[in-house]
Amino acid sequence: MRFARDHLGHIEKVVVARSVRSAVRGADIICTVTHARDPLVSGDWLEPGQHLNLVGSSTAQFREVDDRAVARGRFIVDSRSNVLAEGGELLHAIAAGEVPTEHIHAEIGDVLAGHRPGRENPDMITIYKSLGHIAQDIAVSNEALRRIGTGDWADRVSW
Repeated sequence: MRFARDHLGHIEKVVVARSVRSAVRGADIICTVTHARDPLVSGDWLEPGQHLNLVGSSTAQFREVDDRAVARGRFIVDSRSNVLAEGGELLHAIAAGEVPTEHIHAEIGDVLAGHRPGRENPDMITIYKSLGHIAQDIAVSNEALRRIGTGDWADRVSW
């Protein structure tokens, strides 16, 4: 609760969940940002219309959700090749026979550009798996530096 008070002051209400399962119940968006080796979220807990951002565990041996969660959701990735190499959630579900490699619906760029649909109905469960892109890291770092008044770091870097 202290973190919420100190860092999320603009949020009107913060509720601290007593368990992962209770945090998932009724949530619109579920973000997993952990280094979990074993699943924290069960696909049996998911409700129609929920969206999951799986942005933590980033090796083939680690996973934040179980195979059922992967199978239940429309699976969108930051990079198809990267997720097929290191996306533990998807790789485990494929190895277990729960989903085929083709379970990847699209890369996020294709959805954002309108080449592939994202959510097609309000009850669809959607999942975004991100292993990270250096471009994202650079953009976030640059914005953080800009906000603290140090200017655009790219002007000071030799390429």
